[in-house]
Amino acid sequence: MRKYLVCIGILFLLLAPKLHGQEMYYNIWSDFHNTPSKTVFADTAKIRSAPGTNSLVTDTLYAGDTLFVIATEKQELTLKGFTAPWLKVRYNVTGVQKTGYIWAGLVSFERAASNNTTFVYGLDLIRSKDSVFADGEKVKLRECIVKLKAVQNRKVVSARGWVLGSEESLSYTTAKLTKGKGLATVLNLVEVVFSGEACGIPTLTYTYAWNGKQLIALPELMDVGDADVYWHEERFVYPADKGGKPSLLTWKMKEAESTEKTDKKGNTIYKESSATKTYRWTGDKFILQ
Repeated sequence: MRKYLVCIGILFLLLAPKLHGQEMYYNIWSDFHNTPSKTVFADTAKIRSAPGTNSLVTDTLYAGDTLFVIATEKQELTLKGFTAPWLKVRYNVTGVQKTGYIWAGLVSFERAASNNTTFVYGLDLIRSKDSVFADGEKVKLRECIVKLKAVQNRKVVSARGWVLGSEESLSYTTAKLTKGKGLATVLNLVEVVFSGEACGIPTLTYTYAWNGKQLIALPELMDVGDADVYWHEERFVYPADKGGKPSLLTWKMKEAESTEKTDKKGNTIYKESSATKTYRWTGDKFILQ
């Protein structure tokens, strides 16, 4: 376990977000050029003639609108508790192709779409929160608020926000859309995943059921580990999965920790444990049994 803690400590110092005064710049923005086709996350987003809030507003885009990232600019803007770069983008307005600049905080990390609904998500706010350790020491923690939106015809019809379980997981993100997996009234399941760059940094999965009108939260899933020292994984068993049961969502957890002992073949001996929880799906919410 000591090796595990040292690994976290050293890599946290190396890979932690860059400090901008009291704000943070997250590595997640540096990946935008790798997926140049993006979608507007904000309800409304101003396009400007140059990278800065003092420049002329040339257009207004809306949630769900598509744009293409040409370049990530050196100029940055700090707003809502976090710092992000300006992007040079190409977009279409009434069939006319234009170029301009938009702040990355207004752009969805990724998108998923089904029929007439587009799902977008982004970092909505970072705020400070007072916390007290067991020894009485008072500290200020940073809460990262992420928001997922369901958009139809450029209008947000449902939105859900949550506190990201680990600030260090703001390095990579992906989104996946699946069918309802046997949950009655559910058209789609939207899975949003955040992960970090180092051992000991959790991969967090936030899943939302979409019934055509609203987004409904499932329990959070977390995977974390350090090779040969510790691992922890969580997953769902849906009604349509092997071993699944009608109207029930099963949460399963497995974890193992090195005992720092080896067997006769020299293999590490682990202490393993597991747990299970069952949630009943009522058609509009999940109830822990």
